[in-house]
Amino acid sequence: MSLVPLRPLLEASMKYGFGQGGFNVNAAAQAQAVIEVHEMFRSPAILQGADLANGFMGGRTDGFYECNSGR
Repeated sequence: MSLVPLRPLLEASMKYGFGQGGFNVNAAAQAQAVIEVHEMFRSPAILQGADLANGFMGGRTDGFYECNSGR
């Protein structure tokens, strides 16, 4: 998995006429699940998080998540 800027991803969506979902994640396990599925299908994923929601769910509030999908 690599991190890429959002603009090229959305520009490709517009150019080729497909939607790109964003996934709200509040815990590392949620982020890992999204990443694993999108790696399986070789498709990009937009991960979204809000500090207040993350804190409420017991997650980190500093914007950093540590996910290891075994790669």
